[in-house]
Amino acid sequence: MPKGMWYARYLGNVITWCNNMGAPNTIWKRLDMMVYNSQWYELYGRTTVTHPANTYSDHVPLLIQFSFIKKVNVRYFNFLNFWPDHEDFSNVVKSIWEEDIQGNPLWSLYQKLKRTASKLSSWSREAYGDIHEEPRRLEREISNLEMILMNDNSGGNRTKLYKSKAEYIRYLKIQDFILRQKARVKWLSEGDSNTSYFHNVIKDKRRKLGINKIQNEYLQWVEGTKEVSEVASRYFQGIFSQKPEYNDYSKLNIIDPVVSEDINKN
Repeated sequence: MPKGMWYARYLGNVITWCNNMGAPNTIWKRLDMMVYNSQWYELYGRTTVTHPANTYSDHVPLLIQFSFIKKVNVRYFNFLNFWPDHEDFSNVVKSIWEEDIQGNPLWSLYQKLKRTASKLSSWSREAYGDIHEEPRRLEREISNLEMILMNDNSGGNRTKLYKSKAEYIRYLKIQDFILRQKARVKWLSEGDSNTSYFHNVIKDKRRKLGINKIQNEYLQWVEGTKEVSEVASRYFQGIFSQKPEYNDYSKLNIIDPVVSEDINKN
């Protein structure tokens, strides 16, 4: 399998080819499959292959279905590893945890963790700006400063150019840290800066975690993000919720009580 290529997930029997020689010389193999790269995944990430029943050929036909992934931008809090290197990081966290919160200890802990996540997210935007847009802005700034330096090779212009280049390199390193953290891969003790490799690792993790189809309680295949989530929700509700039970004790009234009310009182 070439680097950055994946096998499409399939439904049905694993076997796609048979030589039809009869026992004991019958050979069963999975020869037919679909392979796609990261560019295909970007366009048609919801790609599935179905292996229908074999009829006239010794090869099973492949029914390929693909659709465009509708990106849902759900932002979850992620602690970024380069934050502690900032000079203001410790003061920001310290100020949050020194706040007095009324309530029991667990409630206080929950509120402080919640406020820490919210404050660090807003602080990161203030301290670093848009991590993806800043390098592009600095590229344009460096290009303009180089043009100015050609016409006026003064010390002040050189200082501005070197400062912009240093800032540009800093943001490139920050982007590399983020990609490494998302990919959760240590490549030769974190010695390789192969950005495309980390992008492919992230895409592969998303591909494996994605659910394109699911069977509902009636054993019917369901597709679509909303439909799949509804089936999963009903399934877990059935596991973790208890149906109300109604017991009819009226039949017990025909049994004569052995213990009287006077005995109960005594």
